[in-house]
Amino acid sequence: KTTCPTTADFELAHSQTLPSFTPPGSYTITMKLLGENDKELSCISFGFSIGFLAPIALS
Repeated sequence: KTTCPTTADFELAHSQTLPSFTPPGSYTITMKLLGENDKELSCISFGFSIGFLAPIALS
């Protein structure tokens, strides 16, 4: 059993490599934290967006 909020220091890190061309738009990532026997301990969901970079003008 996990208390919420946790009583100790807690840090979660995740990195994801996207394809070289990912269409711009809004995306959502959902991660499930699983314990023994794949029992779900917690779930995290967050949204982010990808846009185009403006070209840099050379002078």
